[in-house]
Amino acid sequence: MVSFPRSGSPRLDGERCVAAISPLSTCDACIAACPLDAWSLARYQPELDETACDGCGLCIAACPQEALSVEASVDVRRRRSGVFAMAACIRVAPSDAPGTIPCLHALGYRQILALRARGIAELHVRSAECEACPRGVALGESGGSTIDASVSRAAELCVARGERPPVLHWPDSREWKRLVDRSESFDGSASSRRGLWRRLAGGVALEGIVTADRARDTERLVAFSPAIDPARCEGCDICANLCPTGAIRPVNGDGDGDMAYVIEPGSCSGCNLCVDVCNVDAVSVVGWARARSTRVTLEARKCMSCDADFHVPEEREGVTLCPVCRRRPHQSPYHPIVLD
Repeated sequence: MVSFPRSGSPRLDGERCVAAISPLSTCDACIAACPLDAWSLARYQPELDETACDGCGLCIAACPQEALSVEASVDVRRRRSGVFAMAACIRVAPSDAPGTIPCLHALGYRQILALRARGIAELHVRSAECEACPRGVALGESGGSTIDASVSRAAELCVARGERPPVLHWPDSREWKRLVDRSESFDGSASSRRGLWRRLAGGVALEGIVTADRARDTERLVAFSPAIDPARCEGCDICANLCPTGAIRPVNGDGDGDMAYVIEPGSCSGCNLCVDVCNVDAVSVVGWARARSTRVTLEARKCMSCDADFHVPEEREGVTLCPVCRRRPHQSPYHPIVLD
């Protein structure tokens, strides 16, 4: 059994965690990613058993909302040809060496994109044999992404946006030393190495990484794309009000035209909270798709049973009751109506 020095247990930001935001969330990404079963769901939000956690950080790459962080980061350096980053797993580097992280596979595509957004296109990494490491074995069993897959995924998104893709290098120990000797530490493009390791590049949120203004009206490759089925949507606004990244947002019509739900696929983190809270299955999220910004136009109506104002997609003709009255076992005695 391979043992690891503890690098500190992950910290949970409850304001970002969708399981903490809503008890209807089914997100269990951190639980599924943990090789030691240190995460569990308690009181409607993830709970960590710090005695079981070894600080591997695999849950950080898995979290769609980047709600987890540990005390570690990559080493950002500068040489004549530009800025690059270095990271070594704790099995091949001293725990206090710059750029030492618990596990290379804790660098997910979101963290790679965050580095790229800071102008860092080259990542040099070292690790021991992952096949002989319990963390590597657990990653394969859980279906998580390796660092190679994460960099490839981030590169595909960058290419689709017309940006230079990140490149992954695997230098040997001699090349590693040469890189260190011929460069200097640089923190002008990323957060301090002593800072919290969440996004690894200075706190760039996913919605900030994806430049939605670029080719807004054309289909572009995105990691996740939400959609609303107007034929099923009841216009309750819950998905739009709870979306933590603004991938689905309501427009009230005071300057942007008609009332609508505006969908920005490039901002979606893939947390699926919108799917979880919709009780009519009108919302869906697909991964790795080409999508464009869309609008679901809403039409204002007045409930024939309770006189309440409500709105539904304009495609839904003949809807005369608000969502509440449609679920009531009986109609209002003050406004009798006949239903077909």
